[in-house]
Parts: sequence; structure tokens; C-alpha cells
Amino acid sequence: MSQKYDIVVIMGSGFKSGEDDNLGRFGMARCLKAIELYKAGKTKKIILTGWLRHEKTRVSFIEKALVLCKSYGVKKEDIIVPLYNPKINTIGDLEQMFEVLYRNFRFYRSCNVGIITEAPHWLRTRHIIKMLNPHNCKCKFSLIISCPAPWRYWVKEIILYIGYGISPHIARQIVELWHKNDRSSCFCKTISKPQIKIKIFKKEQKRIRWIINRREQSSRPFNFV
Repeated sequence: MSQKYDIVVIMGSGFKSGEDDNLGRFGMARCLKAIELYKAGKTKKIILTGWLRHEKTRVSFIEKALVLCKSYGVKKEDIIVPLYNPKINTIGDLEQMFEVLYRNFRFYRSCNVGIITEAPHWLRTRHIIKMLNPHNCKCKFSLIISCPAPWRYWVKEIILYIGYGISPHIARQIVELWHKNDRSSCFCKTISKPQIKIKIFKKEQKRIRWIINRREQSSRPFNFV
């Protein structure tokens, strides 16, 4: 990777399990990618995000990522920790990023920011950046892939991508179903573009069909909220 970044952002992630507070697969991959870029001289600063806490030990993702980065030789002054944000989702992570960029005004006006996550997660992340973007931040945001993503991850993120365009409420329901794998309370529907099967509550079937048909008839893209 020849491209250089003024700053890179490690998107928050979870832990291995409810019993093990070590970083999960994707969280570890994101941190190691940031360390790799730092050691190669491709970036000078690393922003940590993600105040999700382990349910037993109460340690946060940021605290674990900070220890890991320092153990690999990243200087403490080159790691930027955002102020506490209670939101433990992608929106919260990006709000933390903008808060850090705004505090460091020289970064905020014009710089190349690399966001470290997986390719399917970028579908959602880039639209949330456009949605937030306080005070017309002039930074250039680009994806840095942390590691390959399994097909289940792609399907989940595409569901979220579509869900954000339909309704945030429906998107949340879809994710809840995805994690519960509750096949009895949902149905499978194939959408022609993209060709994937998504599971949605029965009571939303007619509404979603009407919205999808209406969107397909118009040339306008989904409105992300």
C-alpha cells in the first residue's frame, strides 16, 4: 500500500466472548492494520474509537486497543483517544472521530483520513459520515480494509444498507432477527437488486414491498437517515 494518510481511525469493535475480554477477530485485525501502517511510515497519528465495555470486566475496546498499540511500539503521543461517548455503534464511533478532528483543527480543515474497517461495513460507514459531517469538514475519507470478511458479514451489512434506506426502525428489527436467528417470526424475500435473501418481520412485508417498488420506479437513490 503506497498511499499515505495524515491520520487513521480504528473503528470500534467487540470482544471474543462474554467470558473472554480479549479483542475479537475484527477488532484485532483493525488494530494490527493501524500498527502496520504506523510502523511503515504511512501514517503519523492513530485515532481510537469504541467505548463498548465488556459485560464482565467492564474494560472498553479503546482501553484494550490502546494497550495493544503501545505494546507494538506506537508512541503514546501518536495515539488519540476521544472523549467518552455513550453510543456503542458506528454512529458513536464516527462522532468520536469528528470530535477528535475538530479538537485538532489542523486535521479538521484538510487532511487524508483512512478509516480501518471491513469492506462490507464501509457500505454503512460512508453514508453515516455524509449524514454527520459537522461544520462541513473538508477531510478526505477513504477505506482501509482490515481483513477479508465472510459472506455472512456481507449479507448482514447489505441488509443494514437497505434497511437504512427504508426505515431505521425496520433496520433495527432486521439486525435483531439476524442475531437471534428466529426463523419462526420472519419470512425470506428475495430482492432482485442486489440478489440476496433478507429476513423481515411479516407485518412489514406489504410496506417494504410498496417502498421497494416505489424506489425502483424512480431514479432517485435511497435516502439514508
